[in-house]
Amino acid sequence: MSGRTLEPDVLGGAGAPDIPAVLEGRFADGVLVFTKFSEGGGHIDPIHYEGLVSTAGDEISGTWTIKADWSGTFRMQRRVVSAEKTVQREAAIRT
Repeated sequence: MSGRTLEPDVLGGAGAPDIPAVLEGRFADGVLVFTKFSEGGGHIDPIHYEGLVSTAGDEISGTWTIKADWSGTFRMQRRVVSAEKTVQREAAIRT
């Protein structure tokens, strides 16, 4: 898997620009493993994530590591989007 993120700079204070990052990883047997590489701010070192994807596919829980120095747990949960909003978004993309 690969992708990009844009996250608020929670350490930069009010008005700090968002931090872009590139994601690279893989998904197999219900486990998502990926690394986030910040671009233009945030952590200099890559952040490694490993998490178990829920059977519904709407939540991932696991651990993150920066080098061997820092680590912790994380939980990502997909926002519930109504069918109407999904249709509106898809229509906007097509036009």
